[in-house]
Amino acid sequence: MMRRILKYLFYLVVLGALVVILYAYVGPHIGEDFSRPQEEIRERIILNGE
Repeated sequence: MMRRILKYLFYLVVLGALVVILYAYVGPHIGEDFSRPQEEIRERIILNGE
């Protein structure tokens, strides 16, 4: 009984991993954008050069 549950749990984990990999591969083709939003950050730096 326990072996059967572990077997189905293993199959479920493998299937979930395959779905995530497939989504990551097909996502950009269906309009999903996985890139980070880019913004420019500027900070003033004061150097003490004596």
